[in-house]
Amino acid sequence: MKESEDSDTDSRVYVLDTSCVINGYSSRSRNQYTVPEVVNEAKSLIASASVGAFIDTGSLKVWDASESSIEVVEKGLERIGGRLSDTDIRVIALALDLRERGLEPVILTDDYGLQNMADVLDLEFSSIMTDGIRSVYHWRKICPACGRECGREKVFCPVCGSRLKTTIVEKPL
Repeated sequence: MKESEDSDTDSRVYVLDTSCVINGYSSRSRNQYTVPEVVNEAKSLIASASVGAFIDTGSLKVWDASESSIEVVEKGLERIGGRLSDTDIRVIALALDLRERGLEPVILTDDYGLQNMADVLDLEFSSIMTDGIRSVYHWRKICPACGRECGREKVFCPVCGSRLKTTIVEKPL
């Protein structure tokens, strides 16, 4: 598991997901970032006042993730057979963008799927309220009859016609 240390460096920045924003989490650092989709999700909740305050004081910067980083995340999800919301994809993509700028992003999230993908892309993350993930998971579609691995969009085995089963391959951290 990639967890952040308590000390801040000038290059260390924090990328907040929706759960952090909704719960009013704020690190001691003023180097906090999120994507517009997180702010939009929080607007419909009580957290909108704290989000506005974070943005107004400059402790939370709202940036769009680049299309190229979004594509990297989507290809990574395809590789492991994972699924994330559009917002979570953009949170991870923003962390990739910040890393490209020479910064050290730490994604603050309790979302296990987001942590899983962050680990696959070698991004640091830290849990806020939970212990975080202990293993990285890859999802595969396997034919229970002939053992063939198929693409995740398939429902039936193209060789024998059996209904495919989704299995998880666990890789300890």
